[in-house]
Amino acid sequence: MDHENPCTHLSILYELIGTMGFEERDLELVYLRLFPFSLAGKAKEWLKSYPNHSLNTWSNIEEKFLNRFFPLSWFIKAISDISTFRED
Repeated sequence: MDHENPCTHLSILYELIGTMGFEERDLELVYLRLFPFSLAGKAKEWLKSYPNHSLNTWSNIEEKFLNRFFPLSWFIKAISDISTFRED
């Protein structure tokens, strides 16, 4: 969803797939196959914009997904906000 945190999205995906009892050796394929079904809106369009088979590893998809929907600048800002937080 457009308002969803991509880190939370991946965390929920990992949690759901973890409840299905797949063998560790099969998880890469499971993530690759189920991830597209977890997306909607802009995220689904983003994934469709890649040519078939150009995203062929889970780590590649995960990295590109986070870079697109949770850019490094957001991460740096969040760290800065946390480190400079002051209760008045």
